[in-house]
Amino acid sequence: MDVQGPSPVVVISAEDIKSRGYTDIFEALNSLNQNTGGSLNQQNSFSFTPTAQAVNLRGLGVGRSLILIDGKRLPMFPLGAGGAENFTDIGQIPIAAVERIEVLTDGASAIYGSDAMSGVVNVILKKDYEGAEVKLRTGDAHEGGYQNNRLEILAGTAGERSRVTFIGQFQNKN
Repeated sequence: MDVQGPSPVVVISAEDIKSRGYTDIFEALNSLNQNTGGSLNQQNSFSFTPTAQAVNLRGLGVGRSLILIDGKRLPMFPLGAGGAENFTDIGQIPIAAVERIEVLTDGASAIYGSDAMSGVVNVILKKDYEGAEVKLRTGDAHEGGYQNNRLEILAGTAGERSRVTFIGQFQNKN
């Protein structure tokens, strides 16, 4: 991970994700010291948001972190965290599509607005990919009870005037 520039920016590359064994974007962001104060994950099965994942930079709440994909805002999750706080679901972004994750860890509300009070997460996706990859990952706890499987398919081709990239991720967690 690199920290660079006048405002602290933490960069998590695809190599970092692979070498540290993160299974999704939530795990990569959850490993940061700046992500504190109870993030929202998919283990909250009896909540208003049983399938969503959200980041809580600097402990200011899940609705105070701006999530971008290639510099563009993602829509809000249809249900509020705790029934009241709007947030962006990072669980919808397949980890196979990620080139790097840039995290501006200071408040950036002067630039981006009030939804960036605690910081900004910009997920940069892979582009100009040529070839095909299929990855299967499976795991389980020693005593059982947390079996997880993930299938990733990444394929792409680029020509002179066009490019096509297909990224699919199928995941099952118990």
